[in-house]
Amino acid sequence: MDRIRIGLVGCGGMGTRHLYGMRELRRTGLANADIVAVCDPRRENAELAASEAEKLFDRRPEAFASVEEMAERCRGLDAVDVVTEPHLHHALACAALERGLHVMVEKPMGLTVKACRVMIEAAARHGRKLSVNENYRRDPVNRLIRQVIDKGLIGRPYQMVHHSVGGGDRIVITPWRHLKARGGITLDVGVHFADIILYYLGDAASVFGSAEVVREVRHRPATPNRPYELHRRRLAEMEETVRPTAEDVSVATIRMAGGAAVDWRLDMAAKRLGYFRRAVYGTQGAIDCPGERNGHPATLHLEDREKPLTGREILEVLPDFELDPVTSALFGRRAMDYPFPPDEADIKLLGLEYHEFAEAILNDRPPEVDGVAGLKAVALVYAILESSVAGTSLRLEDVESGKVDAYQREIDEAIGL
Repeated sequence: MDRIRIGLVGCGGMGTRHLYGMRELRRTGLANADIVAVCDPRRENAELAASEAEKLFDRRPEAFASVEEMAERCRGLDAVDVVTEPHLHHALACAALERGLHVMVEKPMGLTVKACRVMIEAAARHGRKLSVNENYRRDPVNRLIRQVIDKGLIGRPYQMVHHSVGGGDRIVITPWRHLKARGGITLDVGVHFADIILYYLGDAASVFGSAEVVREVRHRPATPNRPYELHRRRLAEMEETVRPTAEDVSVATIRMAGGAAVDWRLDMAAKRLGYFRRAVYGTQGAIDCPGERNGHPATLHLEDREKPLTGREILEVLPDFELDPVTSALFGRRAMDYPFPPDEADIKLLGLEYHEFAEAILNDRPPEVDGVAGLKAVALVYAILESSVAGTSLRLEDVESGKVDAYQREIDEAIGL
């Protein structure tokens, strides 16, 4: 078997983007997976996705209304890609795993830490792969930054700053992102940043944080966030306002197991003076990290050099750095400042996720972001929220194990856990 057969579970906005990610992978000539089925309880969404796939791949995948039906009727199915609202992730993933299918699931892996543990246990019980779609770490600039840190070019990292400020009072993509029981915006956006922090610096040890709801009413955006038909339909059906129950501003100090301190600020409420800042400081230098999906270069400041190194100049002190063949095919060899707009870069990263997942299955190796890594990112975000409730610093191991779960209990109850 040189290609795996995947069923797409969830044919909403993100599911549509995953189809385009597969198209980008196929364009490289290195595709090791095919989408052969689509599944959504809303039959019209499944049929719309099947039609979109037919335009992209010249072959229409089978459309189903449930994972159970798809697993039973789609012959030779190897795996599923779960791209639904987060509160459904654990149930759909477990249903697929119990039927012998490997699972790739969008972030956040599960709506709560307990949901993540249920998924990990199901994958282990049935001997299947469980992979989490964390695309930010796959951006070429983040691969480069990780190497700069690992090679000790900035010495021992002792501090990291991660600030993302801006969002205003508009509904962010969909109303459910502002509802605690469905996956609030702090989790939905913050889990990306949590994964990057863990990718750069290793495990977290403790967190002291606070969070609050600042925008008590959010309003429908004027235009869809993507140019696809499903997004236009979704905006037309969206209510004018939503009253958030999930926090939209969080601040924290995160102490990493390696000793570094991380200054976290995620503000999805600010209408003015928005900004993004990510940087890692070490005993011998610092690196300014520009974010992902924008093609902006990193800037490396070394204490023994008068001038900073930017973008490709960093390769002067990191001559062995090399991107994997698929990333090179998608972004260009040693791409440090690719010219693609964010939307195009994003779907290329989705293509990378498909390839890596398929390789893990074909070569029987762990996925890069497995269930444990997915749980740790979710737990880091919840540690901030749990600390806000507790009013004290918390150990990550207590949140990861479920010993501390006061914030999450009503969510677990809502999703049947």
